[in-house]
Amino acid sequence: NNFDQNSSFYALAIGDSFTEGMGVETSDTWPAILTKILNKKIYNGGVQGYAPIQFKGSLDFLKNKISFETVIIGHLVGISDRNKSFKKKKITKGTGGIEWIRANKGSVMVIQITKIFFDKIKQLYNKNDKFTEITNYQTILADEKLKKKYSNEKKFNIQKNLDLKNDKDFQVTLETYLQIADWCKKNKKKLFIVLLLARSDVYFPDYETSNYDLEKDLLVSRLNNFDFTIISTKEALIQYTKKYPDKLPYLSVDGHLSSYGNIVVAEKISEFI
Repeated sequence: NNFDQNSSFYALAIGDSFTEGMGVETSDTWPAILTKILNKKIYNGGVQGYAPIQFKGSLDFLKNKISFETVIIGHLVGISDRNKSFKKKKITKGTGGIEWIRANKGSVMVIQITKIFFDKIKQLYNKNDKFTEITNYQTILADEKLKKKYSNEKKFNIQKNLDLKNDKDFQVTLETYLQIADWCKKNKKKLFIVLLLARSDVYFPDYETSNYDLEKDLLVSRLNNFDFTIISTKEALIQYTKKYPDKLPYLSVDGHLSSYGNIVVAEKISEFI
């Protein structure tokens, strides 16, 4: 309600928690870092838990409140299944991944409190648990438990077994991005789609724990009638991790981008802009 109608930005960034920058200071998110690199203001419209179909909702909400020349989609590979929350029933509480937790497991607050409780119990009985303090890439590579934990975390590894070409949730993502691309074309806005990924693909690239490359190919194929740019961050994050093993690009606590990872992403985007 407090938007300045004269607010002008170079770009609007839309996405989920990897765009919002969950886990780091606002100034350490990639949209904020990109603002400094380009000396052009980027509005961060990322919201944690959002499904791809909601990215367009962010655009629709903000397009008449602020002015911008460019749309940047922060696409986290493997989250299209969040779209299913919107097909089952009308959303009443929460959104995207947050709605999935509410609908399937109950109150988000109860889930969080329960998780904290069991984490504390685990720490008491596992005082030497290496999962709590990870600061070096070599440590991760040398520990089989960590390798198993990271390569199987969340649901990203399941994505590799999906038939994406016929997956209904991924088709919703493609159709949503088509609508965004069409709006950008009609309104003379530039469009960039930044492919982000979970740490398992970066720390263990040989495992190929997601459909990263396939998602990229399908996005390019589906949007080939529009003027847009795909930006892959995979190679940059892998190279960075090997070069700076003591400054990991992902947070050990939950796998979101660290301040270092956000810098890598921002610098990669700046190469294209």
